[in-house]
Amino acid sequence: MAEGEQKDSDLWATPDEVFNELNERYGPFDLDAAANFQNHKCRFWLGPSSMIAEDCLTTAWNFVAGHGRITRVFMNPPYSNPAPFVAKAWNEAH
Repeated sequence: MAEGEQKDSDLWATPDEVFNELNERYGPFDLDAAANFQNHKCRFWLGPSSMIAEDCLTTAWNFVAGHGRITRVFMNPPYSNPAPFVAKAWNEAH
Protein backbone atom coordinates (compact mmCIF):
# COMPACT_ATOMS: atom_id res chain seq x y z
CA MET A 1 0.00 0.00 0.00
CA ALA A 2 1.39 3.40 -0.99
CA GLU A 3 1.84 6.11 1.61
CA GLY A 4 -1.38 8.05 2.08
CA GLU A 5 -3.45 5.34 0.42
CA GLN A 6 -6.62 4.46 2.30
CA LYS A 7 -7.78 0.90 2.90
CA ASP A 8 -11.45 -0.12 2.91
CA SER A 9 -11.11 -0.98 6.61
CA ASP A 10 -10.26 2.67 7.32
CA LEU A 11 -13.87 3.53 6.53
CA TRP A 12 -15.52 0.87 8.70
CA ALA A 13 -17.98 2.30 11.18
CA THR A 14 -17.90 1.35 14.83
CA PRO A 15 -20.84 -1.01 15.38
CA ASP A 16 -23.72 0.77 17.14
CA GLU A 17 -23.75 -1.72 20.01
CA VAL A 18 -20.05 -1.08 20.69
CA PHE A 19 -20.42 2.69 20.47
CA ASN A 20 -23.55 2.67 22.65
CA GLU A 21 -21.81 0.71 25.39
CA LEU A 22 -18.78 3.02 25.32
CA ASN A 23 -21.00 6.09 25.23
CA GLU A 24 -22.95 4.84 28.23
CA ARG A 25 -19.80 4.03 30.20
CA TYR A 26 -17.53 6.96 29.24
CA GLY A 27 -19.82 9.50 27.58
CA PRO A 28 -21.86 11.12 26.58
CA PHE A 29 -19.48 11.86 23.73
CA ASP A 30 -19.64 15.33 22.22
CA LEU A 31 -17.39 14.77 19.20
CA ASP A 32 -16.42 11.93 16.87
CA ALA A 33 -12.86 12.89 15.99
CA ALA A 34 -12.15 10.56 13.05
CA ALA A 35 -15.29 10.12 11.00
CA ASN A 36 -17.04 10.88 7.77
CA PHE A 37 -20.60 11.67 6.73
CA GLN A 38 -21.59 8.00 6.52
CA ASN A 39 -20.04 6.69 9.75
CA HIS A 40 -20.06 9.50 12.35
CA LYS A 41 -21.51 8.60 15.74
CA CYS A 42 -21.88 12.05 17.29
CA ARG A 43 -23.68 15.23 16.32
CA PHE A 44 -20.31 16.93 15.89
CA TRP A 45 -17.59 15.14 13.96
CA LEU A 46 -14.30 15.79 12.19
CA GLY A 47 -13.36 14.30 8.85
CA PRO A 48 -14.25 14.43 5.15
CA SER A 49 -17.39 16.52 4.51
CA SER A 50 -17.53 17.79 8.12
CA MET A 51 -18.91 21.31 8.51
CA ILE A 52 -16.36 21.86 11.34
CA ALA A 53 -13.06 20.61 9.91
CA GLU A 54 -11.95 17.83 7.59
CA ASP A 55 -8.62 17.06 9.27
CA CYS A 56 -8.81 16.05 12.92
CA LEU A 57 -5.02 15.95 13.16
CA THR A 58 -4.70 19.71 12.60
CA THR A 59 -7.85 20.84 14.44
CA ALA A 60 -8.27 21.45 18.17
CA TRP A 61 -10.86 19.08 19.60
CA ASN A 62 -11.86 21.06 22.67
CA PHE A 63 -14.15 23.64 21.07
CA VAL A 64 -16.63 23.70 18.21
CA ALA A 65 -17.27 27.27 17.11
CA GLY A 66 -20.79 28.34 17.95
CA HIS A 67 -21.52 25.18 19.93
CA GLY A 68 -19.36 25.48 23.02
CA ARG A 69 -16.80 23.36 24.77
CA ILE A 70 -16.21 19.73 23.84
CA THR A 71 -15.54 17.57 26.90
CA ARG A 72 -15.68 13.96 25.70
CA VAL A 73 -14.32 12.77 22.38
CA PHE A 74 -14.87 9.42 20.69
CA MET A 75 -12.45 8.22 18.05
CA ASN A 76 -12.11 5.09 15.95
CA PRO A 77 -8.90 5.84 14.02
CA PRO A 78 -8.13 4.39 10.59
CA TYR A 79 -6.80 0.85 10.95
CA SER A 80 -4.05 1.36 8.39
CA ASN A 81 -2.34 4.17 10.32
CA PRO A 82 -3.61 4.70 13.89
CA ALA A 83 -0.38 6.13 15.37
CA PRO A 84 -0.85 9.82 14.46
CA PHE A 85 -4.44 9.70 15.71
CA VAL A 86 -3.41 8.14 19.03
CA ALA A 87 -0.67 10.77 19.38
CA LYS A 88 -3.19 13.54 18.64
CA ALA A 89 -5.61 12.13 21.25
CA TRP A 90 -2.78 12.03 23.81
CA ASN A 91 -1.84 15.64 23.06
CA GLU A 92 -5.45 16.83 23.20
CA ALA A 93 -5.95 15.15 26.58
CA HIS A 94 -2.91 16.81 28.17
